[in-house]
Amino acid sequence: MATNLQDPDFHFNRILGKWQEAVQSIFETAEYVRSAKHELGEYQYQQLWERDDAPFSLKTADKLIAISQNNLLTKIKEKLPPYWTTIYYISTQSDYDIQRAVDAEIINPEANQKEIELFLRGVGSSTSSNQASQTTTQSTTRYAGLVVDNSTFDPDRLDEFENELKVLISKYSGVSLETDTSKSGIRRLRAQKRVDEINAWIDRRLETHNKVAWGIKEEKLFHSAAGQIFDTGVTIPDPGTGELHITDIHHPENPYHGWNKRDFYDFARENMIVTDWCKIEEIDKELFIQTLLAQYLNPDASAAERSDAKKKLERRASKVGNVQSRASAQAALNEIETFKVNK
Repeated sequence: MATNLQDPDFHFNRILGKWQEAVQSIFETAEYVRSAKHELGEYQYQQLWERDDAPFSLKTADKLIAISQNNLLTKIKEKLPPYWTTIYYISTQSDYDIQRAVDAEIINPEANQKEIELFLRGVGSSTSSNQASQTTTQSTTRYAGLVVDNSTFDPDRLDEFENELKVLISKYSGVSLETDTSKSGIRRLRAQKRVDEINAWIDRRLETHNKVAWGIKEEKLFHSAAGQIFDTGVTIPDPGTGELHITDIHHPENPYHGWNKRDFYDFARENMIVTDWCKIEEIDKELFIQTLLAQYLNPDASAAERSDAKKKLERRASKVGNVQSRASAQAALNEIETFKVNK
């Protein structure tokens, strides 16, 4: 049966069905609304939103149309948060400001509208990309700027540097300090400094792992024996004699002869030996948590990597591990929130 694009019920049912799906369908819903407005008369279109079972109001429908008419949003769809109100707010900004926020990773799947608003207000009104560094508006003048060479600047002096700048700025009324919060600005320096601190702690922590004083031969023997248990368990006797080699766990002189999976697992945990079958999160929960924190704060991490790290921390903070590890995971989450606020 041919679709009657002049039938209000067709448009209404299509919009309602899409709205009730997951929020990832916002763009499809917005396109349906725009199609309804184009195909129906003004009166028929307005009547859609006066129905008792209408999924949203005429005002919301107009905002969805605004979303559908923004061509840039469709190009950055995977970076947008799954909230139609936030997407609408983004659609009201200039392409230049949207791209700035994307480049600074302020617009990301976990962003909220307030974070984006603060970023755009903090940097100032939008300007064209080829505008000179000194920009005059009716009430303010953007004057000069600082460039920090990441290869020579000591990140340990970042706080000292910022404090001295604030003292200097405070001497002159009407002058304020705006930091570059983009991924190449002060945010990167601060994040990299913290990541370096965490990695240094991880290196020290790793020195406490593998408590067994093994030589290369003994370590290979252990992993070979464990591999036979955790993998296939199948070994091949010497083709000439038919006898088992000493590295075979079934050989009576093999030091791990008679061990089962639980024996290997307990030994690995007790001696903090990380393997494919006994992972770091089981051996050292605190180190694993700090690794996730560094993954989130890494200025080069993608939005997906940050999201993965945060989800794992949230899971550990709520129901995985003992009281101490849950507290450590929550502390890492608190640091993430503090970093997001202060960045």
